[in-house]
Order: sequence, then structure tokens, then C-alpha cells
Amino acid sequence: MRWKVLVVRPGEDCVDGVVGVIRRVGVEPLCHAAPTRAALLAAVEREEWDLVIYDPATKIPIELVYEHAPAAAVVTVKAEDDMADELARLVANRADIDDDRN
Repeated sequence: MRWKVLVVRPGEDCVDGVVGVIRRVGVEPLCHAAPTRAALLAAVEREEWDLVIYDPATKIPIELVYEHAPAAAVVTVKAEDDMADELARLVANRADIDDDRN
């Protein structure tokens, strides 16, 4: 399974850790960091994202994510440790949705 993943967290260096967690739950991600409001808006104009990983520490209102990436699943986390369980549930739910569509 391959997903386009937008990572809304402070700093661009966070993507490597996020990629590792996502791969552990069986998804091959194409990741892009959006550490600022401008980067988020540019990313959602350019691509349609399957998943947005949102960290409230960015100070970017989550409403912007929902408004500009309405088709994306959104996971709110503060650390990679919190992410694995949320992503595992999301992958299972998305797989069920994809199976129902086929």
C-alpha cells in the first residue's frame, strides 16, 4: 500500500522518524514536511494527500488541514511513540474501505 503523507510538524527533520513509523504499519509513504502555514497551503494546492500527520506544536490551526485537505485522513500526534497505534488503526480502517470499494 502506498500513501501520500503530509507531515505538519515543526521542523523538516521530523519526516525520517515519521517514515519509519509508517513503514512499520505496512504503508510505503511518499512524505512531505509542512512545518509552516505557507508550506501547508502550498502542499495542499500541489497534491491530494491520503494522510496528514498533524502536531499541534506547529501552531497551525488544525481547521486549515481539514479545510484544505478534506479527503485526507488526519492523525493528531505529538511524538512518534503516539503515532504507531493511531496509524495501525487508520491503516486497518483504510484497508477495509478500499476492500469495500473493489
